[in-house]
Amino acid sequence: MNNPDCNYNIEVDLLKIEGAKVLDVQGRVTTKRCICIPIDNEKGTVSDSYFKSSQTATGMVEVKKKGCYLALAAFRSTRQERGQSHLLKPSFSETYFKTLSADQRRQIPFVGNMKPWTPPRPEDLPPDNNDW
Repeated sequence: MNNPDCNYNIEVDLLKIEGAKVLDVQGRVTTKRCICIPIDNEKGTVSDSYFKSSQTATGMVEVKKKGCYLALAAFRSTRQERGQSHLLKPSFSETYFKTLSADQRRQIPFVGNMKPWTPPRPEDLPPDNNDW
């Protein structure tokens, strides 16, 4: 079940991320329901393009030049509920993480899970009606 070479389905409850809210945002033409997650480069959980991270697996300094990133840590699940192989928690910058007490660290919520992806069986796929 915990094959490191397999692909995974990942599910994240974005509302479990600290400060996340669902808002109705009015555009020029229509209103859209959106999720709003605060960017906090100091904490490092959600960071924008100016955040520099030295927390790569190789220990090299990584500079992200574009985008907005949600940093998560995957922990192997010992319970294997519903086929879940890993549970996900928000990841924090080392500087911020060191400011947390042991109790605060334990209270960081799981926000999602991972489970190995298995391709659908051919008999489970809808019929192909493209006869062109």
